[in-house]
Amino acid sequence: MSIRPHLHYLSEFVKAYDILIFLAVVSFGWLLAWISFIVLAIFFAK
Repeated sequence: MSIRPHLHYLSEFVKAYDILIFLAVVSFGWLLAWISFIVLAIFFAK
């Protein structure tokens, strides 16, 4: 039994997981930016 293919699969999974985390952080940052922009627009409109 060789463990190398399993390690290769694990590294591929970690790479995909890194991409998912990156996308989640970027989309969350965009959401925060839009919310703060809308709040500032409402605040300065008053």
